[in-house]
Amino acid sequence: MTDKENPGKLIWHVSCDESGTGGQRFYGFGSLWMKYQRRGDFVQIIRELREKHNCSDELKWQKAHSKQNAAFYGDVIEAFFKYQWLAFHCIIIQKAHVNKEFHDGDYDLAMRKHFTELLTKKIIRVIRKFPDRECEFRIDVDPIASRYDKADEAFHKIANNIIKNATGKEEAIKAV
Repeated sequence: MTDKENPGKLIWHVSCDESGTGGQRFYGFGSLWMKYQRRGDFVQIIRELREKHNCSDELKWQKAHSKQNAAFYGDVIEAFFKYQWLAFHCIIIQKAHVNKEFHDGDYDLAMRKHFTELLTKKIIRVIRKFPDRECEFRIDVDPIASRYDKADEAFHKIANNIIKNATGKEEAIKAV
């Protein structure tokens, strides 16, 4: 059997975080995408950049604008363009533009929907880009900022249903 006939499984590791969910004018979600097998490579890249810039702080974009961190964060951003197996996707929403009527009058529900939209749209594009490959997604996310205690479980079920309806692929997201 040739590689074309059996190209193998693509496993994607997606790490997510939120910003601005504490009442700011804007809120957003960021997602770091990499092939699962490249996680160690990513850790090594960040380790080397930390050593180069003598930076041991947690990566926080709020710190990027300081003079002492600008070069470090510039190199981090450059890494996302340098390595084809690494990507960053985000969505930023101005709260004033959210029509709460579409979300039962609730910003909390709107934020969970926007988070789900960010990931499902990208996952659907990946599955369609690689129609002959089995694609699996593993999502790492801090507890989703929500008053709903099971927001992560709800996301997992809803997102898999959206993906299945769009692609026919069942359980594309293996773990959240």
